[in-house]
Amino acid sequence: MTESVIAELEGRLREAMLSSDVDVLDALLADDLTFVDATGKVRSQPTT
Repeated sequence: MTESVIAELEGRLREAMLSSDVDVLDALLADDLTFVDATGKVRSQPTT
């Protein structure tokens, strides 16, 4: 994957986050994504 492709996908991700576009977020984010927020709290998608 090239740097320009990554930059384009990051831009799409940012815009989806800012506009709360759940469909685009669902397409771009992995099902097993885990975040660590600024306080150190780990957040992950619940498994079904």
